[in-house]
Amino acid sequence: MRRHPPSTVSKLVLTAALCAAVFCPLSAAEIDDQRELFRSVFAPVERGEWDAVKKLSADERQQLENYLLWPDLRAAYLRTTLKQSNNEAIEAFLEQY
Repeated sequence: MRRHPPSTVSKLVLTAALCAAVFCPLSAAEIDDQRELFRSVFAPVERGEWDAVKKLSADERQQLENYLLWPDLRAAYLRTTLKQSNNEAIEAFLEQY
């Protein structure tokens, strides 16, 4: 296993931290909002009721789609509705995530 000199590793860590700060500038309050939206729709979605997501406002839907656990929400719905889902939807999900 090749080891990098400490200065290179330190630079890589600093670069990664800066990229995360620049490309993911969400505040704690915004993340809390996303978490609450996720919690509010997860149980109905897990029962196969995607309408809980459709009823959200456009802004709320966008927040939810940008949330880290969005793929989990989609997976919960597909898992519940597997027999009714078409293959294209499942294949698209698997390819994307």
